[in-house]
Amino acid sequence: MGGSTGRGNMAPLAEFNILADPEAADLVFRSGLPITMCGLDVTHQALATPQILRRITEIGTPLAQICHDLLTYFTDTYRVHFGFEAPPVHDPVAVAAVIDPTLISARPLNVEIELTGTHTRGATVVDLDRVTGRKPNALVATGLDVDRFWDLMIGAVRR
Repeated sequence: MGGSTGRGNMAPLAEFNILADPEAADLVFRSGLPITMCGLDVTHQALATPQILRRITEIGTPLAQICHDLLTYFTDTYRVHFGFEAPPVHDPVAVAAVIDPTLISARPLNVEIELTGTHTRGATVVDLDRVTGRKPNALVATGLDVDRFWDLMIGAVRR
């Protein structure tokens, strides 16, 4: 989980994980290792709506209550700071994509990490339209099957 194809959460174009150490992210993206990037544009599709919170609460276990409480805690933060109706979950999307890669739609694209920009340091520059001619170096998630994602997450809490 990191980056975005178009927005940030710590700076206008920089997501927290990449901005925390853009040089390390640059090394990873240039490493030649297989990478799947699940950025904010995809994780923001996984909103913990009141309906999702209700499904979690109905499980009736201590773990379900903890999950509900944590997600409820972030509701106000996302509403006040980002204008979201419900809080998104980030890392669970990336983990779910490892468990079941069919949960995301993704494209092989080139991703460069901005290291020197005055206003863009830490941005993931994703060549969505392949205008640079650079070879793809990551599989970039562009969509999420939201219903299947929440079924997987809620099923894990239930088990």
